Amino acid sequence: MNTLALQFQLAKLRNLNFLETKMAKFAIVGFYLSINALLFMWLCIKVIGVRRGEQISIGDGDNKTLALRMRGQGNASEYMPLFFLLLGVAALLSAPPIALHILGLAFTIGRMSHAYWFLNPSRNMKPRIAGMVLTLSSTSILAIGLLMHSAVIMAGGY
Repeated sequence: MNTLALQFQLAKLRNLNFLETKMAKFAIVGFYLSINALLFMWLCIKVIGVRRGEQISIGDGDNKTLALRMRGQGNASEYMPLFFLLLGVAALLSAPPIALHILGLAFTIGRMSHAYWFLNPSRNMKPRIAGMVLTLSSTSILAIGLLMHSAVIMAGGY
C-alpha cells in the first residue's frame, strides 16, 4: 500500500471516529429531548382531558383545574426549547458527555417535578420550587458554560 493510500485510510478512520463521537453526543441530547417531549405530550393530554370533560374549547372557562394545567403546559413550552437548543449546540461544540448527562438529567427531573405540582396542586410548593430551581440552574449553567466555551473557540481563531 503506498503512502498516499495509507494517509487516505487514516483520514477516513479519523473522520469516522469524529462522526461516531458526535453521534454519541447527539444521542444523549436525543435521549433527554425524547423524555421531555413525552412529558410535554402527557401535559397536553391532561389539558385536553379537562377541556373535553368540562366542554371548554377556548380559554380556561374560569375553571381553576384547567387554568393550572394550561399553565403547567405553557411553562414547559417556554423552557424546553431554549434548554434543548443550548444542549444541542453544546454537543455540537464537543461538550463532555458527562456534562450533557448531568445537565440533561437535572433539567428533566426539574421539569417532571414542576409538572407533578401542576397536575397535583397543593399547599406544599416544594415540588414546584424544586422543579424551577433545577430548571433554571441547569439552563443557566449550560448557557454560561456554552458562552465560555464559545469564547475560547472564537479566541483561538476558529
